[in-house]
This record gives sequence, C-alpha cells and structure tokens, in this order.
Amino acid sequence: MNNIKVSKDSGLSSVLAGSLNALKHNPVLFFPKLVSTFLGALWFVAVFDAVKTPETSLMVLPVILVSTVILLFVGLSASVMVSSMVEMRERYSDLALLKQGAYATAGKVSDILVSVIGLVVFMITVYMIAVLGFVAYYMTQRIVFLAAGLLISFILVMASGFYLYFLPVSLFEKDSWKKALRDSSSFSSENSRDVGMMMVFSLVLLAPAFYFTGRLETLGYVGFIVSRMVSGLVNTYVFTLGPEYYLGSQGLD
Repeated sequence: MNNIKVSKDSGLSSVLAGSLNALKHNPVLFFPKLVSTFLGALWFVAVFDAVKTPETSLMVLPVILVSTVILLFVGLSASVMVSSMVEMRERYSDLALLKQGAYATAGKVSDILVSVIGLVVFMITVYMIAVLGFVAYYMTQRIVFLAAGLLISFILVMASGFYLYFLPVSLFEKDSWKKALRDSSSFSSENSRDVGMMMVFSLVLLAPAFYFTGRLETLGYVGFIVSRMVSGLVNTYVFTLGPEYYLGSQGLD
C-alpha cells in the first residue's frame, strides 16, 4: 500500500484516496465502528420501547444516562481503535490487525474514559445554554434570546468538532489525555484550512447517507438497525481521514 505523506503539494486528494485504499485492502477496519454502531442501534430501540409512557420514562432515566456514557465510551474507543489500525496496517493484516488494534485501545482505557467524561460535561453545558435561551425567550417573548442560545450552542459544537478532530488518533499516539487534547487542538489550528475542508467533505458525504438511512428507518426496527449499519460503513471512512492525515503529515503512515 502507498504511504501517504501529506504536504502542500499532495493536498487532500492523497488523504481521501489513501483512506479509501486502506479500507479496500483492510476491510477489517470497518469492524470497530460497525460494532459500536450496532450496539448504539440496539440501545436506541431499547430506549424507545422503555419511554412510551411518562411513568416508565422517569423510571429508566438513570439507566439511560449511564448507558449513554457507556455508549460514548464505546464509540470513542472504536474511533481510537480505527486510528491505531490505520497506523499499524502496514505491519499487520486481517485478524492480527484487529487484535493489535484491540490491544492498543485497551491500553488507553483510562484516557478514553476521562475524555468521555469531559465530552459529557461539554454536552450538558451546550444543552443548558440552548435551554436558557429558550427559557429567556419564553419569559420575555424576545426572539433574540432564543437565537443567541442556539447560535452559541452551534458555535461551541462546531468549535469542538474542529479542535477535537484528531482526538482519536492523538489518544493513540500520546501517553496521556492532556497531551492528546493539546496535540489535537494545536494540530487542528496549524492545519485549519485542511481540517475545515475535511469537516465539510465529511458532512457532504454523510448527507446522502442520512437520507438513505432515513428511508430504511420507515421499515421498522429491522430497517432502523440496517440503516445504522449503513451509516457505520460511511462513518468508518470518515473516521479514517483524520488518522490518515495526521500520521501522513508526521511521516508515521
């Protein structure tokens, strides 16, 4: 397989092609995200069944909150595992690559857990800002409060997506979550134009996938789970772009 060395001359086309090439020659890369996506789909179906009445909603709320944190942990772990497998794909293949990726991710459990806790706190903060905007609008009937709350929440979400774009691969490469966070933020800042373009490309790629999965969801629970798996395939490609770019730019790919 071709090594990807990102530079001003090569551009993003090399990264896009390199990620596609990695998946073509190592389809086992799909496994982590497909597993996490499948678990997420089962969780959603279970929650949907459990909250059909206000009474059951209150009863299962603690379980939902705890399971949400667990799913975030599984999702981030899957992303870290994909990043590690992208880096190791020249040395291992098939089941050996999957096993080495699992070992590497297991060694980062504490850093992943701390990162998930931070993400949960951030998500709650963003949610509260949006809610405060709605409450202020409801009390004053001034749309500016609602617009401000939603705008600030949107900016925070986009900023986190930008600065944490390389967090999965940084968690794999660095020996602490603090270093990984600093590394992801600084690397995104240094390559802001390319990161912005990759984020836009990912959104454009995911849009038709969301439409297609939305059509499948009309078929009921089975259609919903199948649609999530389709999204998982697309997400795997999206989540290989970051490590491909990061590792290539540092000559590690």
